[in-house]
Amino acid sequence: MIPILTPEEYKRKRKWVIYHSATQFIMTFISYAIYHACRTGFAFSVTYLADDYGFSRNSLGTVDMLFMFAYGLSMMFLGFLSDRWNYKKFLAVGVFPATFSIYLMSVFAWTNTLNIYLLCVL
Repeated sequence: MIPILTPEEYKRKRKWVIYHSATQFIMTFISYAIYHACRTGFAFSVTYLADDYGFSRNSLGTVDMLFMFAYGLSMMFLGFLSDRWNYKKFLAVGVFPATFSIYLMSVFAWTNTLNIYLLCVL
């Protein structure tokens, strides 16, 4: 049996649905923007890493290849998991570690402890 809502209850319910739908859309958009910014950040910094830290272009190309290979494999695996997990937990598990690894790269660069092996691990 479908409950019959009064006009006031309907308006209140509709506002609740619109608010939560808009919030979910905005949070999803921001999460994916951060996630894809993490993906492309290394490609833009290759020139600076080669000039400032003395890394060769071949070694940076290897790091970029490893990163994109790991990114591609993780997208296949995470696509499988995203169909089975709660969407909010899935985004939290994916976005926060990616953002944290980019943060660690900047901290290691700021403290001058950045090396090619650390880039491969991150």
